Order: sequence, then C-alpha cells, then structure tokens
Amino acid sequence: MKSKSLNLLGVLAAFGMIAAGILAIYNDDYLFAAVGVYFIAKGIFVFTLMQKIHN
Repeated sequence: MKSKSLNLLGVLAAFGMIAAGILAIYNDDYLFAAVGVYFIAKGIFVFTLMQKIHN
C-alpha cells in the first residue's frame, strides 16, 4: 500500500476508536457493538502500523 493510503487508513481507524467510545458512553444498549467496532478499528490501526514498519 502507498503511504497516503496507509495514513488515511490510520486516521480512519483512530476515528473509529473514538466513535466506539462515544457510542459506548451515550448509548448503553449498544455496548457490545461499540466494543466490536473498537476492536475492528484497533486491528486496522495495528495493520497500518505493521505496514509502515515493513516499508
């Protein structure tokens, strides 16, 4: 992947983690969905970091 797409993917993953936190705080009914979104975003974030290290 190119550097710009990795940076964009990292930023989107960070926003996903923030959105999951906001969802968990303001709506208790969606707590498990928020945890799932957080871990998916965290996985994408780690993937982008590993790609940056590899390059």
